[in-house]
Amino acid sequence: MSNLKYLVPNFFTGCSLLMGLIAMNYIAMGEYILAPWLIALSMLFDFMDGRSARMLNATSAFGAQFDSMADFIAFGISPAFLAYRISLRYIPYWGAIVAVAYVFAGCYRLVRFNLIPKDEENHHSFTGLPIPAAAGMIASYVLVSLKTWNEVLHHYTFMFVLLLLALLMASKIEYFAVDKEGKHLTLYKIIGTIFFLSIVLTFRYSYYTFLAWMSLYLVFGIFRYIVNGIINYKK
Repeated sequence: MSNLKYLVPNFFTGCSLLMGLIAMNYIAMGEYILAPWLIALSMLFDFMDGRSARMLNATSAFGAQFDSMADFIAFGISPAFLAYRISLRYIPYWGAIVAVAYVFAGCYRLVRFNLIPKDEENHHSFTGLPIPAAAGMIASYVLVSLKTWNEVLHHYTFMFVLLLLALLMASKIEYFAVDKEGKHLTLYKIIGTIFFLSIVLTFRYSYYTFLAWMSLYLVFGIFRYIVNGIINYKK
């Protein structure tokens, strides 16, 4: 009976993977509005699988590998496919190169995380932009573009966004862990709660909330990295 608890986080992981696969199907059919929402829904399932695993004490080696494979498809391949089909294919050669670079950076980010020994794992932050956040940035950018202009304008700007996300995933910039247990600052807990609540509210109220929070999370990591660098330099 105790082994049944492992089904709960794996169920959420499977749902996350399924949303990513369905998103790719809609992308292939040119349904560019629904696909980003499916990626956002996949993010919620990914959050729930980690949270439920810790609440039930149901972490396992299988679950960790399953989660990484699901993340690679839902947050690596699916958003890169979305970006390429809706925009980057209109930039000869470089568009495809940047889309592939994003996928490789996401894969590198996941493998690097899996190779960290559990006793050395930082429960307060991630090294490099988490791949779900990178996927969320792409999805929210596409949603706002389609809502505002009915298309993704400035294809080179979008290409720059993907390249920046790839670099941030491969970087050593630390981003606070929204879904992990630990002695976080109260501010982080508040931001994390509002962040995931806002994604849910976005389905009902605004496309722009999604993009605003994804951008804030991305910029906050860079800002904190610069500030810490300045403080350490003065020491």
